[in-house]
Amino acid sequence: MSEKSKGNGRGRFISKCVLVRAKNPRTGKLVDIYGIGSPIPEWFALDEAQVKHFLEHGLVEVADDNWQPADPGRVIECLSAIISAGAEPGMGRPRVAELVRSAGFHHSNEALGKALKLFNGGWKLGESMDPYLA
Repeated sequence: MSEKSKGNGRGRFISKCVLVRAKNPRTGKLVDIYGIGSPIPEWFALDEAQVKHFLEHGLVEVADDNWQPADPGRVIECLSAIISAGAEPGMGRPRVAELVRSAGFHHSNEALGKALKLFNGGWKLGESMDPYLA
């Protein structure tokens, strides 16, 4: 498995610009990452100050397990679909997915899984989603 394809438990990031120059905290060397949407190596997340700086300046964004931009709004939209479809707390993801899709909503399995964690965890709008999705 390549360094760019592993999850590290600290999140995945992708480039939002043509060139991202990041410092590898392990070696101290600058590394150029080319291309919008390119996966950022796992060592990037080891330097929290660098991550914060790059996120604040829009150089990188958080990615999902498929290296696609993670959209919290899509998770909230999926949560609304779960509620609208009449799901009950404690239902498993396969049953909820069937219920939601039979009601005419279309969401990825990842969005369904995250929204279901919020639904079953008692998440309230305005709270951070991080503790529920960890």
